[in-house]
Amino acid sequence: MARSLSLFVLKGKNVIDSAVQNTSLLLCEPDDGLRESLSMVLKSLYKTNSVSHMDQVLAGLSKFNSDLLILDIDLGEKKILNLYEEIKNLSPNSKIISLYVFDKKAENIDSRIRKLSNAVLYKPLDINHFLETVKRVNNELLLE
Repeated sequence: MARSLSLFVLKGKNVIDSAVQNTSLLLCEPDDGLRESLSMVLKSLYKTNSVSHMDQVLAGLSKFNSDLLILDIDLGEKKILNLYEEIKNLSPNSKIISLYVFDKKAENIDSRIRKLSNAVLYKPLDINHFLETVKRVNNELLLE
């Protein structure tokens, strides 16, 4: 099975300032380097835990009681829509940000993923846009 290259792009020298939140965040990212990089950035802003595979998300959600999930998903996985349903059953108030590479196989499922997510970001990631999106979704969570 071929793996897609996961990258994020730094644009400019913008610093996203935010107070440390009480939000518990679970990051699912299969690429070790990107997972570590995103975790480092997020840990300064949120209580962050991470897993490396979609099969670990539900256990991670149960263990860490996460308010916000950032899921790098593989659209080729047949069980992906079931995962979103299980997340909502386990933790109905959790917010979800979905990350994936938009390609041919994404065309058929993109609209369904958008309905199940609070935000969708396509790879490669612009780190500033990523952090602003996380901040926006977290603010939505805090307003509920």
